Order: sequence, then C-alpha cells, then structure tokens
Amino acid sequence: MESVLSLVMVVFYGLLFCPGWCETYHHVFYVKEASYTRLCGTKKMMTVNGQFPGPTLYANRGDELVIKVFNYAHCILWCHLQSFGKINILAEDLGVITEDVVQLRKAIGAPGMAVLHFWKWLRQSHLPRNHEQDQVVYTGTHDNDTILGWWEKIWRRKRSVMAYHLSQ
Repeated sequence: MESVLSLVMVVFYGLLFCPGWCETYHHVFYVKEASYTRLCGTKKMMTVNGQFPGPTLYANRGDELVIKVFNYAHCILWCHLQSFGKINILAEDLGVITEDVVQLRKAIGAPGMAVLHFWKWLRQSHLPRNHEQDQVVYTGTHDNDTILGWWEKIWRRKRSVMAYHLSQ
C-alpha cells in the first residue's frame, strides 16, 4: 500500500517573525518495513530512508522544515498522524502542566501527549477514557520500560485494572 503524506512543520516563532537568515529545508522520507538479522534472530523493523532509527532533523528559530513522507509500510505512520492533518507543533505537555499552558497549547492548535504507562502515577488524564481528541497517545517514552517489560513487571491486580481500562 502506498500512501503519501505531506507534513509541513513550521517553527512557531517563524510564523511570527522570520529574519533574513531563516531558511527552508526540504526532506523526503521513505518509510519501509525491512528485515534485520542480529545475533541469529531476524525481525522486521520500520526504517526511514533505510535507517533505524531514522534521521534527526535540526532547525533554528524561524527555519521552516518541509517534509514529504512516502509510507510504503502498513499504515502505522499514517494512522498515527492522520487525525491531526498538518501538524505545526506537537507539544510535550507531560509532567506538571498549569492551566495557562493548556490554554496556550490549545490556542495555537498544538496537539498534546498522553502516555499509557503514566496512568499508574495517579495521573488520571492518562487513562484511555480521559484522552482528548487533540492528544497523541504513546505507550511509553524513552524514560520508561518497553510495553512488554512494563506488562511483565506490574502486579496481576494492576494488569486486570489496565486491561479493563484498555477495553473501554
């Protein structure tokens, strides 16, 4: 399945004021599934331009990134982004967030984040039933265990509670 997704990311301050030294950078990403063999085991991975992890992009204040994504994999990437259309900014609103920050995020139209693993920290906003339409939901971040490692370490009682919340 070939799907084309054009994503234009513009640094927020670039929208307000772009001095003469600001530049526009164009990138093309080809997302494919590839088989990799490591230590006598083979598994499939998502690659960007044949790399895992994909390339890191850098921009200065006011620069514009124009990214064309050609998704040749199963619609994982497309499903992840399609509900937001063109995303200018994704706000990492994890941690203690005050109401004025939430209002600013919503005012500029930036989707927020929710992390399923964080429900155990009594952040009820991370429970699936409390997710908002303007949130991207992740199973975890670089700060916590993988989903399988997390599932194996939690108590049976917590597993049944989490299974209940995921089924709602």
